[in-house]
Amino acid sequence: MLPVEPLPDLANELIRETYRGNKSRLRSWSKRDPLAMRRAIAHSKRFTLDDGMASFLGELSTVPFKVASQRRPDVLDSLRHSARLPFPQMFFQYNYRALRRGLNRDPKAEMLGVDGYKPPAPDDKIISQIGWLVEVDHRDPDLIWLQEFAELDGGVVPLPLCYAYRTDDHGFDPRLKLDTFSGMIAHGIEGYICPNIGVQLVAASAPPENFLDIDLDGVVYSVHKLVMEFGGSLRYMLALLATLNDIPKIQTQVRPQKSYMGGGQIRKYLDYTTLTLTLPASVTTTRLAKRLIAASRKGWHEVRPHWRINHPPLSARFCSQRSDHIWLEADERGHANCKLCDARRVWIVLPDGRGDPTISVRTHKYALHHSES
Repeated sequence: MLPVEPLPDLANELIRETYRGNKSRLRSWSKRDPLAMRRAIAHSKRFTLDDGMASFLGELSTVPFKVASQRRPDVLDSLRHSARLPFPQMFFQYNYRALRRGLNRDPKAEMLGVDGYKPPAPDDKIISQIGWLVEVDHRDPDLIWLQEFAELDGGVVPLPLCYAYRTDDHGFDPRLKLDTFSGMIAHGIEGYICPNIGVQLVAASAPPENFLDIDLDGVVYSVHKLVMEFGGSLRYMLALLATLNDIPKIQTQVRPQKSYMGGGQIRKYLDYTTLTLTLPASVTTTRLAKRLIAASRKGWHEVRPHWRINHPPLSARFCSQRSDHIWLEADERGHANCKLCDARRVWIVLPDGRGDPTISVRTHKYALHHSES
């Protein structure tokens, strides 16, 4: 396997940025208190995707949607129902240029009707490093928030918006002012305005020139330009969360020697753990994507909360492939049915599993590497 060059560490750069006071763009762009931002990132489980893994994520985000257009909303909802967080806060980093190569790998991809299939611009014309801070709402465990960050002008800035989705089908509280049409742009499945996926603008009084008018079936919607620019991000995250803990991995402990000055003190970079994915030569990325999407219906790692499928009796209906299941929302006991067959699944929580998954949350970062050797 070829050596992997380290990526710019967005999480540590963001933590450093929180010490810059009024010089920082974090407060003006996100309206979030720098101390709260610092704590959220420091307490997050952290994952970094190398270029091969980021490219593979592009396939994970498209393979499930290679179905009839009328089925794509059900597929998206199934991913949404599956994409619960095993930890309250998680931080992801990836190279968008590499992910885009995975999105455009299929020559027939433009027929899917999802984002990302325009004639590709040169890499030097688009943003490289993207970061995601994903959090469970502290008042509503079925509500998940995503704050996106981008490497821009030699620094890291948050987008002036937040994405949100629900793992159930209860819809959003109107007081949250979540725009579900912009949510359609965020997930990238054209024509499906999901009532459980939305975008919240941080600055409600943004200048009019920052918005575009889009006509959908005779109704004109106003959408922030950055929602269009980063369209599809939420779908990428749903695909990753739905499959993350089913990816084969090798763990390697790493302790960086770097440090930086912040708040008048020398602060050390966080330790991290490398997780490596090795793809056998006999397995194509498309085949593996199908397998992992199917496995995502099966469950998380054994010490984390996970989905368990209860098979029906032999005489009952059961989808021929695990990837064919279309999961409906879970009830109050965590049980959910497949829309197409008689299979059921339940959300299992193992607080007494092998160790405590919350130990050393602030000192670990994960890197996902992809190899075709």
